[in-house]
Amino acid sequence: SRHGIIDNVARDAMSHRLPNYHLALQRLGYATAHIGKWHMGNSGMPRPGYDYWVSYDGHGRLSDPRLNHDGEYIEHRGYITDIMNRLAVEYLERPRTKPFALCFAHKAVHPDAEQAADGTLTLGGMKGYVVAERHRDLYRDAIFPKKPNMLTPAEVVKQKPAWKDAMAMRGTPKAKAILESLHSGTQEEIRLRACMMASVDEGVGMLLEALEKKGELDDTVIVFLGDNGFFFGEHGLGPERRFAYEEGIRSPFVVRYPARAKAGTRNRDLVICQ
Repeated sequence: SRHGIIDNVARDAMSHRLPNYHLALQRLGYATAHIGKWHMGNSGMPRPGYDYWVSYDGHGRLSDPRLNHDGEYIEHRGYITDIMNRLAVEYLERPRTKPFALCFAHKAVHPDAEQAADGTLTLGGMKGYVVAERHRDLYRDAIFPKKPNMLTPAEVVKQKPAWKDAMAMRGTPKAKAILESLHSGTQEEIRLRACMMASVDEGVGMLLEALEKKGELDDTVIVFLGDNGFFFGEHGLGPERRFAYEEGIRSPFVVRYPARAKAGTRNRDLVICQ
């Protein structure tokens, strides 16, 4: 790669030297902000290019997070998605004389996890996916239709013997504990992740409302995107997203800017965001 970041090894020092588009926007006179997950390096300290910074070390915590505000760590109480939504709205509501650029990166829908400097991952306390209390019953008993390619690892190995060793790793005690804590391959896994997204969805509405109140909504380019898809048992995979099947490579990329993007338009061309 051009930047040398090819895995989840921390590389904290290098992560403070990575170029990003906010550096260019700063030079053009924009007020810039980053709120949320950074995770290029485990350090939550501010990176170049941002006038306002809120982040956390590594994966952070879903409940009662310790956040870095412009270089100072502050302990918070509550659910991280709600806290981040509030901080983002407060930033938008600030009086300003310059145009702004905000990068808002939620921890959801990740489970609680701890990542060592060498890239190895453990699930913090094995709590798995944690949802806001108000959404706990949002999808109770909901059934998400099973797709034909949702297969057991044994079925996949019959068709693709090359997967044998990889699938066998799911049977180790450590792997089993992780898979069980995430309800991997079950309807509950899908329900919990959907419940976590409900808090994100509420935040999107809050941001749109804040911009509308300031009269800036239609003059603001809003890009909603994710960095990967996900497997809920398709091809015998999950919890996973890093293989080049459709479920892994397709991710949301939605733009709202009435001056240039007509509502309801769908572009079916390949989009590579880098």
